[in-house]
Amino acid sequence: YGRVDIVVANAAASAFKPLEQIRGYHIDKTFKLTIHGFLSLTQQALPMMSAGGRIVAVSGWDSFRFLNGHGVLGAAKAARESMARYLAVELGDRGINVTGVCPGPIETDSFTIYANRTQTEAQR
Repeated sequence: YGRVDIVVANAAASAFKPLEQIRGYHIDKTFKLTIHGFLSLTQQALPMMSAGGRIVAVSGWDSFRFLNGHGVLGAAKAARESMARYLAVELGDRGINVTGVCPGPIETDSFTIYANRTQTEAQR
């Protein structure tokens, strides 16, 4: 329809290894998808977005809390949060709202595998 009302950036990936096992290509892949992808998506949407537009950057617990194997992804998510803060200031005068969200744990197979714990354990 020629316009974009909302952008939700949730894409991320990582090797889920301890940092001592991480190689350059793991960092490149994680940051390219999580950071470069977020900024590229935002830049492509902005010409079609007007006042009242919304950009949502999804983060995760690994940006501020230790999760096994999440060292690189946690750093990338923290960088996404920082980028969202900068975009919020830069785009605020245009009436575009940028918000970072960090949902709590949701009991899924993925959460149990990658967090190495259940939701109940994580909330302790």
